[in-house]
Amino acid sequence: TATAPPPVQASDSDSALVYAEAADRFVLVHPGHDATRVYEYDVSTESWQTRAFDGPALRSEPAFGYYDPRFGVVVMQPRRGSRVWVYRP
Repeated sequence: TATAPPPVQASDSDSALVYAEAADRFVLVHPGHDATRVYEYDVSTESWQTRAFDGPALRSEPAFGYYDPRFGVVVMQPRRGSRVWVYRP
């Protein structure tokens, strides 16, 4: 059964949606809405889940994001600053 999308209005200027192949999920990162949670869309069940994570929050909008299959992580480069943010779905 499909579930409703997260209560977030996201666009490519303030968020990132990345497909994490090993987990077969899309990961939506929207720090302007919530810098300590991500939203995952499970392709097989057609459902959304909100995931809290440990570690530093993503402090600014992502400039770009990608999935690194070697390590099985989603990598985000913020618009401001030189640090990268890594999340394992």
